[in-house]
Amino acid sequence: RVLAFPFSYAIMAKARSLIFVSIQFVFWIMEFLLLVLFSNLFGFDGLGINYPLGYIIYFTLTLWACKRLFSFRFSPLLLKILARSYTSIAITFVMSFSISPRYSIPLGLVVLAVQMLLVNSQLKENMGINLVAILKCQLRGGFS
Repeated sequence: RVLAFPFSYAIMAKARSLIFVSIQFVFWIMEFLLLVLFSNLFGFDGLGINYPLGYIIYFTLTLWACKRLFSFRFSPLLLKILARSYTSIAITFVMSFSISPRYSIPLGLVVLAVQMLLVNSQLKENMGINLVAILKCQLRGGFS
């Protein structure tokens, strides 16, 4: 979702409103059909399955449109960050089903902390933004 929204805004910014509306229409129809399908197949748990799957479809549609309209390509840095992020998501997902909650929750928090530190280092290195320093300053009352 975080990646798909900027793509959809780029489509609108370039005055391609028919493409934007078409993608939105397809997404909402697919989202509804997935909701019905997965809730019938898996009950309440199906609601958690349809949401990410729907946004994967939405992301694919907006990415395809941006590649065709604007010759968009991912930067190597973004691909590196995405690979790390999705790896940590996959690790956490597997842990949640294979390890008891007594251990998977603390281990998931460790994975989250490591991921946050990696993101902070990338922000610091490439954009000069240090989230840890900002948070420390905020906690001390440095910003009003």
